[in-house]
Amino acid sequence: MPSEEYEKYTRVTDQSLFYKEEDSLVHKILAIEEDVGMGGAAYSIRNIQSSGEITVATTGKDPSTGKMKTENYTVKGPVAVMLTTTAAEIDQETASRFIFLTIDESPEMTARIHERQRESRTLAGLAQKKKTEKIIQKHQTAQRLLKPIAVVNNFTRYLSYPHKSLVTRRDHEKYLGLIDVITFLHQYQREVKKMDIDPADGGVEYIEVTLADIEKANKLANEVLGQSLDELARPSRTLLDGIFKMVKEIAEKNSISIDEVFFTRRMIREQMDWSDWQIKAHIKQLEELEYLHIRLGSRGKEYAYALNYKGQGEDNSRFFLNLTPVAEIKKLMKQDK
Repeated sequence: MPSEEYEKYTRVTDQSLFYKEEDSLVHKILAIEEDVGMGGAAYSIRNIQSSGEITVATTGKDPSTGKMKTENYTVKGPVAVMLTTTAAEIDQETASRFIFLTIDESPEMTARIHERQRESRTLAGLAQKKKTEKIIQKHQTAQRLLKPIAVVNNFTRYLSYPHKSLVTRRDHEKYLGLIDVITFLHQYQREVKKMDIDPADGGVEYIEVTLADIEKANKLANEVLGQSLDELARPSRTLLDGIFKMVKEIAEKNSISIDEVFFTRRMIREQMDWSDWQIKAHIKQLEELEYLHIRLGSRGKEYAYALNYKGQGEDNSRFFLNLTPVAEIKKLMKQDK
């Protein structure tokens, strides 16, 4: 993104956002390096995301009269907020307003990262770095060319979204917003249309969503928004799958049931090649949600775990959003004609 389009902070104090210039965050990205840097400002961040503005009333001394008086400060949105975290989960009220992207922690990805790091030290890597800088500049220039324009989706009657969970009320809006954004980014490939609502205002210009936009959005939404239907964070789910695989192998080898297998964090480390810090961070969520339980050992604080999990949702099918595919939308449109 162009540097003028975002504000990046290491830490935001509790009241700091309330005293920014009124329009300083409008259509900007507010980037916070770590979720701990958000601190007490989480409340104001949640409100500016949901309500589009935040207002605070504070008292101060009138310089002309010396009397105390109340002053109002308003900061307007909309603003996009981006932050990173190493925590397995964050406050649910805050989390429901975000889209979560998780990193690939697999050994295969680590190997690819190492390969790229080694390549960056070569002559070819130096050339690629210069090419990358040019690509980034091109992306930033393209962003600056985008202009405000309304987006109209004429396919909404054919779209679907899971509705059994309360959290999907906000996730559905994220899905529709994702479609809008894809269309918005392709505004120069779309015909600009105009609707005269009030002759005095000169009409409203807009572009329309295409089926290709919906297809792209469905692919992204199933990959990203589907995670919200899983009560486990993606790394915790990966840990659970690894533990289940290990326990299943031990049970089959010893001809016993999964319930009879007890295991330690050391066994998990050897199975998954994860650090003890990674396992401690994510196994806590598995304990709290009762996917496994602790079995106290005979030597003081030493203890082992046992699974309460039998592989339900192992293929992640229950976290698939089952969005209406484009092929189905085409069929429904033919039936309506």
